[in-house]
This record gives sequence, structure tokens and C-alpha cells, in this order.
Amino acid sequence: MMETNELRNIHMLQDLSEDKLQKISGLANFRILNAETVLYSEGGNLNFLYMLLSGKIILEMDVSEDISVTLGVIKPRYTFGTSSLIPKAKSIATAFCVEPSEVISINAAELLTLLEDDLELGFLFMQRLLHIYESRLANRTTQFLQALKNHPELKRVFRKR
Repeated sequence: MMETNELRNIHMLQDLSEDKLQKISGLANFRILNAETVLYSEGGNLNFLYMLLSGKIILEMDVSEDISVTLGVIKPRYTFGTSSLIPKAKSIATAFCVEPSEVISINAAELLTLLEDDLELGFLFMQRLLHIYESRLANRTTQFLQALKNHPELKRVFRKR
């Protein structure tokens, strides 16, 4: 169980009521991780939602045997592993620590049960997840367009705009 003041430091939880934070804190576990610790692997099952308190997490995807692409860098106060809240979802990336890190982990199945039992909390939580997905979609779109702009055969198309 975590203290609610620690949970309040997480962006997606910062303005929840003390009552709602208490419910989440009952499911939250504090973990100290070493650099290079893998939290989940590309293609693997996702069983936990994570919130970073300190340190740095990289989300990486293998595009070939020799090449990995960094999809994102998770900084303190942010949430990741959100696909764990989608039944039977598999991870599209590997998440690993690049430095010693402190994380909160929450069992996704237990959290979903809580969110179903407390519909107001469920709505607020899912609303915040939508904001996370919206932000990540915008970032991925920017990355994709930048990659297209740097492609040798497409450079002249983008110069015309």
C-alpha cells in the first residue's frame, strides 16, 4: 500500500479526491529497480500498470534483428503500461530502466475490478487515459512525419509544401 501523497505526485492522479486515492493506494506497490531492469517485453502479456516516481524508463521496439527504435522516454510522474487495462492486449514495446528507478506497480486486473465497482473513479481514470493516448498519438504522428521527411525519395515532396 502506498501513501496517497506519493500517488498525488503522479500526473494522471494529481487531482483525484483523497477517497479515490485511498482506493488506488490499496492496490499500489512500491518497487526500487536497477538500471537495465525490464518491466515488460515486446509481444508479452501486460499485467501491471506502472507509474514512475524517479529514474527513467525507455520504451523500445525492435524493427529488425539489428535495429531497435526508441518509442518514448518515460519521465518521473508519468504513467506507462496502459495497455494492461485492455483485456488480452500484448505489449508493442519493451520497457526497461536506463537508470535506477522507483516505480509504482498496480495489478491491472485488480485495478479494473476497482474501476468497475466505483464507476465515478472508473470514468475519471479512463478520461485521463484518453488524454495519455491522445498525447502519445500526437507524438507518434510527429515522429512518423519526421521519418518521412528524412526519407531520401520523399524529401522533394515535403520541400514542395
